Amino acid sequence: MTSQEKRLRLIESKLKGTNASAVTETITSLRNEEPCRGVIRLLAELFNSTANSLVRKKIQDFMNDMKEQSLRSEVVEEIRKDHNKETIRMLVSSCWQSGLDYSEYVSDFTMIFNKSDYETAIECFTVIEGCAPQVSRHTRDHLIVLLRENESAVSEKKALVKELVTVLR
Repeated sequence: MTSQEKRLRLIESKLKGTNASAVTETITSLRNEEPCRGVIRLLAELFNSTANSLVRKKIQDFMNDMKEQSLRSEVVEEIRKDHNKETIRMLVSSCWQSGLDYSEYVSDFTMIFNKSDYETAIECFTVIEGCAPQVSRHTRDHLIVLLRENESAVSEKKALVKELVTVLR
């Protein structure tokens, strides 16, 4: 077992503890450590499974303040998973709040926009809007096609779809 794997297992055991203050301390301590592949998965799973509002807030704050470009792919991997809608919304929201560049994942956010509820779609909209200037014309045209294909299926998001198409033009 590598030192990275040992470290991840130690973090996991602390996050799975029953003492909420120890769990929140562990989340806070992650801010001062070198990023570790797997931490985003652990935090997303914990957010998805806990009802403790303080623990959820600590996770949300950590995700919103994350500045590690190397963890973006892990965030998107978690967004693609079958978490509950609050977890997906928190993860998507953290993408624009962190200020990291997610332009290489703009197609993922467009697909999530299409299949998600209205609130999560708004978060996706914000991410896509921030990425649009960095995305090629070809990709933006492809995203517009994807949005228009699903426009009739998402009546409550019709105005949002039209606005997003305008942003991508």
